Amino acid sequence: EGRAHAWRALEDAYKQGVLRSIGVSNFGIGHLEKLASTSSITPAVNQIELHPWLQRTELVDYCRSKGIVLEAYSPLARPYRQAETGVTAKLDDPKVKATAQQVNKTPAQVLLRWSLQKGFVPLPKSSKPERQAENAALFDWQLSEAQMAELDALEEGFVSGWDPIIDDPV
Repeated sequence: EGRAHAWRALEDAYKQGVLRSIGVSNFGIGHLEKLASTSSITPAVNQIELHPWLQRTELVDYCRSKGIVLEAYSPLARPYRQAETGVTAKLDDPKVKATAQQVNKTPAQVLLRWSLQKGFVPLPKSSKPERQAENAALFDWQLSEAQMAELDALEEGFVSGWDPIIDDPV
């Protein structure tokens, strides 16, 4: 299989000292278990879509139990949901906006801070220097437990695009 072959090549490069760490992207529990059955190195990281609307708690718990760091791509849930649903930007969610107002930060900063406080490594994307600076200004404040709980309550299984974890199961 392609995944196993690619992983063996990464393991070889790691063992030769060419790579300092190796990881995977969009691996569900089944993918990780299958990989573990044929490999000698546990991935250092699993890059998956994570945000308040898609928390993947079972997969997050599994990765943590194996010492796998979670990189959260699309931590802002992509700016817009699929057009056919008629739903506006997730950044405009009333609960996110209210939290942002409470902490005097932007909705994007609130979502990124949520990710950090969950122990994820968020990967926001922006080509604009002002947004990049805003996205980095996350370390001198925190969300309260109540604010975290409010954001946790947004879970709805929302995937912002193609999901290989669901669409390409083991």
